[in-house]
Amino acid sequence: MTCPRPIPSASDAPAARPLGNHEVAERLRELSARVALAGEPHRASAYRRAADTLDELDRPIAEIREREGRAGLEALPGIGAHIAAKIDELFETGRIGALERLRREVPVDVTGLLAIEGLGPKTLRRLWEELGVKTVDDLEAALANGRVRTLPGFGERREQRLRQSLLALRRGGRRFPHAEAMPIARRICEALARVGGVERC
Repeated sequence: MTCPRPIPSASDAPAARPLGNHEVAERLRELSARVALAGEPHRASAYRRAADTLDELDRPIAEIREREGRAGLEALPGIGAHIAAKIDELFETGRIGALERLRREVPVDVTGLLAIEGLGPKTLRRLWEELGVKTVDDLEAALANGRVRTLPGFGERREQRLRQSLLALRRGGRRFPHAEAMPIARRICEALARVGGVERC
C-alpha cells in the first residue's frame, strides 16, 4: 500500500524574497515617468529623487522598513510620508495602486520608450497623443513612414537621431541613470581593490 505524500503546510513553503532596493527604485522610476507623462513634473521629480535615494542606499530598504517601520522610511532623503506610504503599499501588496491606475490611463510602454536616447516624458507624451505611439514597435513604424518628422519642432534631423538611438537600443544598448550606475560601479571598484596587486581603482 502506497502512503500519500504529506501536503506541505504554509510554513513549509519557501518565504518570498523581499523586494530589493533596485526593484523598489524601478517602480518609483516608472511612477515618475507616468506622472510626468500625465503632466505633473513636480511630483515626477519627487518620485525620481526617491528612486535615486534607494539606489544609493548601503542598507536594504526591506531591512529599514522591518526594523524602523514607516518612520525609518520617512527619515531617508527625498522620501516623505507620501512616498513612504507608496513603498509600504508595495511591500504589503506587491503593487502600487497609483501606478496600476496610471498604467490603465496611459497605456504606454514608458520603460521601453524612455530607454531610447533623445526621448523624454514631454516628447513621449506628444508622440502618444499625436501619433498614437505606445510601444517601441509603434515608434519604429512612425519613423519608417515619416510621420515623426511631421510633428512641429521635430523635423528630419531629430527624426534621424531618434532612428539612430532606436537602432542602438535594438542592438542591445541601454541607458543607465547615474544613480543606478554609480552603486554598481562602486561595488566593482571595491571588489577590484581587494585583488592583490591592484594599486588604484
